[in-house]
Amino acid sequence: MSGTINVIDEVKNNFLVSSLDTNINRAFPDVRDGLKPGQRACLWEMHRKGYSSKKPHVKSAKVSGGVIADTWPHGDVAVYDTFARMSQPFVNNNPEIDFHGANGNLIVGDDGVANQRYTEVRLSSITEEGILWNLDKDVVDFRPNFSNDAEWPVVLPSFFPRLLVNGTQGIGVGIANVWVSHNLGDVIDGLIKYIQIGEVDNSLKPDFPTGGVIINSDELEKINTTGKGRIIIRGKAEIKGNEIHISELPFQVYVKPFIEDIREKIEKGTLQNIIDVSDRSDINQLKVVIECVSPALAPKVLEMLYNSTDLQTQINANQIAIINDNTPKLLTLGEVYSIIVQHNLSVLQRAAQFDINKLEEELYKLKTIKAAIDDIDTVVYIIKDVDNIQEQHRLFKEKFGFCEAQMDMVSKMRLSTLMKTNRDKLAADIAEKTKKVEYLQKYLNSDEMQKQDLIDKITSIKNKYNTPKRTTCTNIELAGKGGRKKKEQPVVRLAVSIDNKGYIKSCPAAMFRKSKTIISSVLLNSDEMVYLFSSLGKLYRVKANTIKQVPKGTPVVNVVNLTDGEEILFITSDKNSENHLLTSCTKSGIIKKMKFEECAGHTQNKKGLSVMKLKDGDRIIFVQQINKEKDFIILTTKKAYKINLDEIRTLGKAAAGRRIVKDKVVSAGFYSDMSADIRERIK
Repeated sequence: MSGTINVIDEVKNNFLVSSLDTNINRAFPDVRDGLKPGQRACLWEMHRKGYSSKKPHVKSAKVSGGVIADTWPHGDVAVYDTFARMSQPFVNNNPEIDFHGANGNLIVGDDGVANQRYTEVRLSSITEEGILWNLDKDVVDFRPNFSNDAEWPVVLPSFFPRLLVNGTQGIGVGIANVWVSHNLGDVIDGLIKYIQIGEVDNSLKPDFPTGGVIINSDELEKINTTGKGRIIIRGKAEIKGNEIHISELPFQVYVKPFIEDIREKIEKGTLQNIIDVSDRSDINQLKVVIECVSPALAPKVLEMLYNSTDLQTQINANQIAIINDNTPKLLTLGEVYSIIVQHNLSVLQRAAQFDINKLEEELYKLKTIKAAIDDIDTVVYIIKDVDNIQEQHRLFKEKFGFCEAQMDMVSKMRLSTLMKTNRDKLAADIAEKTKKVEYLQKYLNSDEMQKQDLIDKITSIKNKYNTPKRTTCTNIELAGKGGRKKKEQPVVRLAVSIDNKGYIKSCPAAMFRKSKTIISSVLLNSDEMVYLFSSLGKLYRVKANTIKQVPKGTPVVNVVNLTDGEEILFITSDKNSENHLLTSCTKSGIIKKMKFEECAGHTQNKKGLSVMKLKDGDRIIFVQQINKEKDFIILTTKKAYKINLDEIRTLGKAAAGRRIVKDKVVSAGFYSDMSADIRERIK
């Protein structure tokens, strides 16, 4: 009688096994080559069968059949869809498959892919050069296939940073991944910087093959630093009279379903003031035209399209991928760079070791031949006059010190071949191969040589295959779809001030009273930007209506990211920036004069922008605005100095300024701001 099992426990165990297999072997990419197992199986099948970019295309059904038979046992439609998608230029910035036939388009998306019995494929050149590099040199590990009668790569070499460039998406059990695409040149520039100085440039921004406009640029860095975040993207639209011309749609939004959705909403009455919508796209460009009732209503219709259709969409990046221990993990950009670089260096090291092993094997044979022809008479005697094989081996060992393999090799060689060997050419071959081995051993012992080799390889890929950036980035305040609808706030007149204890305060302008504790203040409208200048030569920008109106004020460190010991010395507004000059003075006696427009900006900057370079230990003690150059600044050291600002050259924000006095400056101020008796004494 067979034993009993607990059905619930059995289902639990089977579910865990199935979930693990789904997540590792189907849904998630490996960081090292950026490929899911199905994608890797398709590329491996085409590589091993020789379907190269330099040969004619082969039937798609031939590829899917080979993958199913030997590597990845899924349905032929699933396999075909996998590599057909890898060929689509509207999905990938740099397609890995070269497709011949209908493989979808921006009008209908994947619905336009023809049956696999009609289409043909081959590898693209970037795949051969960037993903499958030297695969025959034991550069990666292999594993058995599902039937244990063949092997295929655990991961591909891949100097092409596929995961970041082409992105990917997948839904596993209880977890999903969304990797967005980026420009190849941008990614490789970031990798090179990381290899050279170990620094991660988290300013990398997405770049989609279909273009579009990302409207939350300030939020993008969060994706690189945390692995998660949102991307809000709009199509590219232009109003021409009473028509809206759309030339780009958000990623994975296609013309036909987009137009159908608009027409349905028009019929339901949720979209109004539209006469007609039509597709006027051709082979060269996408063009959707929406005819409005009047030119005056076109902007309103466009805003409705953003709020209620896929002309504006949100992509939620979730950078989860498989790392070496087969564990799905949320990854930052820095972690991705680190894994890719370590994998690439390992590939280079294994390729070099493979070449060394092969060269040493060839040198072993060449040196055996050289030893034999150096004493050819003895070799001839042993081979021709000694019949006993064991005696031959004894004599070879005694006369030449040959091992068994060398004795077998010489014994089996034709004497005529040995005697005709060119000694000079043989010596040259030995010297050349010995030199190569020495170089490769030096290469393996040098981290710098390996890093430079990696930089050269990825730079070559960038130079050959980089494409212009297609997606632009900006910041647009959201309302409605794609973001929380914001209540329109009335514009009011405010006073913003900062006191000597580092508290920043906002209040209605009519209620503002200046006191001795206030070191700087500004009157402005609530929709304007407040500029804050610090003692470390930094500029910060915050919106006036975001500063809390509380009696005591808010510590400025809670508003902008100040470092230890940094203080805000002066505040002003963007409306005060026209034709104004900014003058700064440090305690070491350096004065800098620059145009305020150098600091101008339309977005908040709470991390700070450097507007004056300072030497170690130096600090700014005075910052002020003037609207004329014919003014004087008074520097107080052991003496008082009257400086004519008209004689100081106006500099850019990258400059450090000009030293005026050598003594330590105690205080500084404008001559025009001083009382008459003080001005008289300075004269």
